[in-house]
Amino acid sequence: MVSNAIPFKYGVKNLKPAISATITSPNGTINGDSIIFKLDGHPVGFTYDAGSGLVSYTPSDALENEAYHTVSIAASDLSGTSINKEWKFYTNTYPDMKDSNISNCTSCHQANRIEGSNGDLESVHIKKLYFNGTHSNNRCDNCHNYISVPSNCSQCHEDPDGTFAYAPHGSTPSIKYQPTNVDATMPLRVTENREMNDCILCHQPGSQVKGYTGYQSTPTRLLNNHDIPELHKANNEPDCTGCHAKSLTNEHARDGRQDANGNPITCNTCHQSTNPAVVQAIKDKNTSCTSCHSRDTVHKDIHSKCATCHSKGSYEDSRSAN
Repeated sequence: MVSNAIPFKYGVKNLKPAISATITSPNGTINGDSIIFKLDGHPVGFTYDAGSGLVSYTPSDALENEAYHTVSIAASDLSGTSINKEWKFYTNTYPDMKDSNISNCTSCHQANRIEGSNGDLESVHIKKLYFNGTHSNNRCDNCHNYISVPSNCSQCHEDPDGTFAYAPHGSTPSIKYQPTNVDATMPLRVTENREMNDCILCHQPGSQVKGYTGYQSTPTRLLNNHDIPELHKANNEPDCTGCHAKSLTNEHARDGRQDANGNPITCNTCHQSTNPAVVQAIKDKNTSCTSCHSRDTVHKDIHSKCATCHSKGSYEDSRSAN
């Protein structure tokens, strides 16, 4: 077996991370010559400790930032029994934009109000879930087959905190739940709900939450899971990514980023904007920086002062110049 895979994480900040796993076999000794260690599809020069079974590798060059990286290890023992394990990790040195609340989703996903709805969470899911008292249509297991809080009558008709006689979704924020039935090869970005109705917990890469199709008794339809930072990566902007994050959500969440009113930038800053350029960019699904920002306007003062730092011959000289 291959165990203790490291790193198996979303948001690895070290761009030269130590990558390792332990290989063991109940049949006896591992054949060291059989080990194949690959990073992003390319064989790498690893080290192997036969005593502990530890296989490890540390990149000499920085890995691409804001990117998934795939590790695979194959090996055989002396009896010829073989194994192959693959896992991913995601490098990211930038902050993530707050994206947990249902209000961040309704700019793109229509909320169709119906009688008996407890709010946007139910209304957004109206095509597959019904909360108007018809129990046969309340497919609670669409989500509760995936999160750690079980689905039962008390979820709606009794408040676990003892505060509400009737406890609709979102009224018991002290309840914490984690995802279950996850993809064992994909690191989750969100591992515990950050607020009661945390959409990303179910709708993220690696989530194995499944919904029902028609009147089947077993959920089989894997949900369409968003990768918010990946979906918002700027396209064809090599001039910008030397200083800026590739993902618009990451870039706009950095310290000091504010909207026109001085407030922190959120999903709705753009998705509810009335700025014609922003509206058109979203309509066209255009994530290029210049679709919303004029390079001349934004960087005029900055680029006119390049010589302040770049005329010096070393990093320390540039710091002194500043």
